[in-house]
Amino acid sequence: MTEPKRQGGRAARFEVRPGDDPIGANGERAEVLADVPEGGGTVGKEAWYGWSTRFPADLNPSTGKGSFNIFTQWHENVSGRCIPPLSFMVDTPAQGSRMRMRVRGGREVSPCIYETHRDFDFGPIQHDRWYDFVVHVKWSADPANGFIEAWLNGQRVVPLTAGATMAPGSDVYLKQGWYRTDSPQTSVVFHDSMRRGSSYRAVDPSAPR
Repeated sequence: MTEPKRQGGRAARFEVRPGDDPIGANGERAEVLADVPEGGGTVGKEAWYGWSTRFPADLNPSTGKGSFNIFTQWHENVSGRCIPPLSFMVDTPAQGSRMRMRVRGGREVSPCIYETHRDFDFGPIQHDRWYDFVVHVKWSADPANGFIEAWLNGQRVVPLTAGATMAPGSDVYLKQGWYRTDSPQTSVVFHDSMRRGSSYRAVDPSAPR
């Protein structure tokens, strides 16, 4: 079988099976990681990110109350906190398997609820097609200083929106793959062409390389 690809010679294939917990934490996952310097997630830094994701028919998102399915996230490098400040996820099948972007940050106003807490709905997923993402973010715990905007398949789906994009006292690192609540099924997802740069053009996954 020839695996799909978006750019170059091949894409990265992530497979998560029941019990896959390589770091001894909650949930099951297969992910790669870029540390804070590689990912550019330092306080006050403005960055652009672009990549492509493909959801095959055997994506099999986790189901049930409290379930989550995250395919790209920027995670705090301080342990014990309950957020990734920026994450891209797929809702459970009962919710219609829709894509969402979640942004959280600023001061904690109640347990796991932060000053900035926004969900952006990108609509239902279609299997076996490539989605191109571009994200422009300023990393800040100050709601008046941070911002986010996003494009999906070349269309701006989140206008420039002010708000905190991290919690105080932490930088963020990048993880990509598939991270889910425990499931009896096997999940597969593809990612390609993750880049960080200083402009839309520099990270646009649809641009020939």
